[in-house]
Amino acid sequence: MRRPVRHSGCVEAAVTEHAVRVRDAEDVTRAGLAVGRDGWARSVRHTARRER
Repeated sequence: MRRPVRHSGCVEAAVTEHAVRVRDAEDVTRAGLAVGRDGWARSVRHTARRER
């Protein structure tokens, strides 16, 4: 049985030379993901435009 998932929207991000590593800030036992720095920048710009 799976437990309910809370969606707080909080993530932790660590910038490395070639990627941005992202993980759930509240459930650090889950696997994170790595995104290329250019892809991360595009994602942030896209999100910022949607928030205006």
